[in-house]
Amino acid sequence: MELGATLRMGRPTKGTPSEGKTPALPVRLPAAIRIEMRHRVKNHEADSESELVRRALVEYFEHHPARRR
Repeated sequence: MELGATLRMGRPTKGTPSEGKTPALPVRLPAAIRIEMRHRVKNHEADSESELVRRALVEYFEHHPARRR
């Protein structure tokens, strides 16, 4: 599994072949976290809030390997 995969921004133009559908994952976040996310996007630490979340998850997975049973 490639955790650091980059997703294309926005929807593909009509007729452009896509690489598959990436399902959305709705998640509730406290206001303080949303404010911090917007601040970091505004300061160009990420292109979007979604990218910031994906990068945070990849970093978490890299530093906290799964315990396989």
